[in-house]
Amino acid sequence: MQHPYSSNAVVARSTRFSRNLAGSALVAFLALAAQPTLAQSLNYNVNNAQNLAGTYQDLGTAGTVITTANSDDANSAPQNIGFNFPYNGTSFASFILSTNGFLKLGNVPLSDPFLFFEYAQTEAAGTFPGGPLASTDSRSDNIVAPFSTDLTGATAGGTEYRVATTGTAPNRVCTIQWKNVRDKPKQANSTNNAIIGTQVDNFSFQVKLYESGQIDFVYGSSTAGAGPDAFRTIAIGIKGSTPQTGDIITADKNSTTPWANTAFLDNHYELTNYYFSADPHNVRSSVRPDAGRTYRFRANAATDAAVQAVYTMGQLPLGTPHVVRASVRNAGTTILSNLPVSLDVTGATTFNNTQTIPVLAPGASTTVTFAAYTSGSRLGTNSVAVSVPADTYTNTDVRTETQTLTENVYNYAPLQPSMTPTYYGYGTREGIMATRYTAPRTANVLAVTDFVATGSNSTGQVIQGVVVSSTGTLLGSTAPYTIKASDLGTTITLSFATPVAIPAGDFMAGIAQPASPTEHYPVGLLGEAPNRTGSFFYRGSISSGTFTDAAPTKYGPFMIGAITTNTVTGTGKAAPAVAFALVPNPASSSAQLTLAEAAAAEQQVTLLDALGRPVRTQTLAPRATQATLSVADLPRGVYTVRVGATAQRLVVE
Repeated sequence: MQHPYSSNAVVARSTRFSRNLAGSALVAFLALAAQPTLAQSLNYNVNNAQNLAGTYQDLGTAGTVITTANSDDANSAPQNIGFNFPYNGTSFASFILSTNGFLKLGNVPLSDPFLFFEYAQTEAAGTFPGGPLASTDSRSDNIVAPFSTDLTGATAGGTEYRVATTGTAPNRVCTIQWKNVRDKPKQANSTNNAIIGTQVDNFSFQVKLYESGQIDFVYGSSTAGAGPDAFRTIAIGIKGSTPQTGDIITADKNSTTPWANTAFLDNHYELTNYYFSADPHNVRSSVRPDAGRTYRFRANAATDAAVQAVYTMGQLPLGTPHVVRASVRNAGTTILSNLPVSLDVTGATTFNNTQTIPVLAPGASTTVTFAAYTSGSRLGTNSVAVSVPADTYTNTDVRTETQTLTENVYNYAPLQPSMTPTYYGYGTREGIMATRYTAPRTANVLAVTDFVATGSNSTGQVIQGVVVSSTGTLLGSTAPYTIKASDLGTTITLSFATPVAIPAGDFMAGIAQPASPTEHYPVGLLGEAPNRTGSFFYRGSISSGTFTDAAPTKYGPFMIGAITTNTVTGTGKAAPAVAFALVPNPASSSAQLTLAEAAAAEQQVTLLDALGRPVRTQTLAPRATQATLSVADLPRGVYTVRVGATAQRLVVE
């Protein structure tokens, strides 16, 4: 796959797609990117979507049957919701059901009864023809699609469509149910005539429209289709008036990924970049939903600030000043004024700082820069948390990153990334990928490190570690290194024969990739959104030229580190870092704490409130690895769970 942004541009690779972009397509892509974005009119935000375990309750005989001409490619007459449902700037009193797994709000007829993906499988990366979510026909506006594909009645029969409205104002719920349906066998794609057989049979699912504006997709039981087992492309999501970003939210997963791991996108399965490439919601007969699986879309609240990303270092040398930044978005519908944003560093280093955003308009984002802190002289692990005051949706009120304090290693990547790295490089061309670091004093760079991703195709290929000045001058190179098969999936160290002297201030550590007849991508790549600026760079020449910031092309962080001399040495070690997980988070009744490793001695678990006051403690017995933290009686908000020197934020909602 090649993605040439310019003749000197770098190429990134994703584990999902392989694709070539022709020059004309590239021009169209860049022209589109230069256009102003549409104002968001859909009253939902992707950050407020949730994937939850729940319970499926069949409607039975409640409500009324929705009549359709058949169970294959038919639309119903308008059906009453039972209350006014707020959606996309309009209050809707009715909907039209499609037998093909979606509904349209309002009483304007759909464009036709055959709205579904044209083929059973992905036509091309980022291109999925057909379907109500992709349609730009105004008659296909205001779509709610729990399982949009070419459906028909189940083999066991009993297919039915039903609606029931329950509750009292202002808390009524309208439930629309598709009962006992299956996906129809269909041609794979335009170049593959193979027929993809039924994957999910005897399947039932529901849409729940809440008077508050909340939408739930709830999935019931199913049986494996006649198959054979293969992936099937499904569209799941909600759309306002267009399939453009800000007007659509889609559910995304690979066919082998459990439904519990589905993520959400703010586009119609577009290739945002080659890290954040997107499948539709692919399914297969061997990976069907757990009964009660619920995808929830929560309507935008009046007050909702969201911490989108925390920009810090994953590995930071001792005695190094460090500035943390964070991206904060107003995901609500009203202006935020004098919004406090807090940085809390706990662990080997303790530091707190609060900055205030004077004004943040609805839908706007800003980058907050905190005061610098110095990493001190104690080796250990820090928890770097950025938070805003608790509001309507607390799950976006805090983000936490882990930082390891090292003797002499700089790296944006944490020691244990929470996501699987992908890969980045120049394909067959030459170039340098580099990360910018700041040395607090004169030093020597001893080596450059690089994570080589498993799928990089780099075995047998040559790279070099380089140090580059802040102005782009090449200061030093390691000997050429040939990547071995055993290097894949690991971090390699490329040492300089003579240490490279650097002054205090900015410098860049990079990986030089000479031209090669073999297309490969030797630099490890993580993902973040939005991407930080001023940290990750590339240029299409090893010897000279100007470096380009990778942020506008939505790439980074690069997993390139630097090992330097350091006059600050560790005078001691902080209390041992304790790796643990909290699930679920946010939690409403309880959270399960799981330690990565058992300890020989007792360990204290402390739950602190937003003011740092202990509200609950419990003791883990020697060699215990799990504990249940009850939070049902606690006020909603952001708490801190501490085990030893390690702390994590826990959101109670």
